[in-house]
Amino acid sequence: MIRRVCLIVAVAAQFQLAADAVETKSTSAAHAAIQSKDFVKAEKLCKQALLDTRRMKENDPRLSQSLDDLAQVYIHERKFDDARPLFMRVLKIKESKYGKDSPELIKPLNDVVRVTCAGGACYDTIPHLKRLLSIRRKAEPNSRDIPVTLLLIGEAYEKREKYPEALDYFQQCVVAEKLRAGHSPMVATYFRNVERVKHELAICKK
Repeated sequence: MIRRVCLIVAVAAQFQLAADAVETKSTSAAHAAIQSKDFVKAEKLCKQALLDTRRMKENDPRLSQSLDDLAQVYIHERKFDDARPLFMRVLKIKESKYGKDSPELIKPLNDVVRVTCAGGACYDTIPHLKRLLSIRRKAEPNSRDIPVTLLLIGEAYEKREKYPEALDYFQQCVVAEKLRAGHSPMVATYFRNVERVKHELAICKK
């Protein structure tokens, strides 16, 4: 009985090693295709690498990497609607592993924002941008990404002609840049957004 159990374990281990080897080979080939900018080939290889992860647990880093690789290829191919659910899945995996307020979520949240806006739905990025803002304020209080994130939220509101909300975030952006870097040249650049939206509000009131 013991020998039979050991044999079963050994066979299972061999299958796992074989799966790992295939996954590694597929991933390496996919990365080579990406480096050579052969995105048609890279897409095919990334799909195979992702297929090779089908028996892996959700928290296996190779699964997240395969999802991310394929999503990045889709971006190069401008297949934004195909990339977004892959990035969303990576985000969910990271949330389960690290928690909803972890700095580990900065990259996957950035990826979701980037691909969503590239697909023409910048307004839909606002909840993700606000999460990014909250995480960055806790993890990187002096980061230049804080005023940039405030700027992006303001721009998303402005595109929907939600000018009061846009003005609020543009003003926060200016304040954040002053706190971060004093009277840097970027303060004047950011302040132009405030002036522009105030002008739009004045037109709306006429």
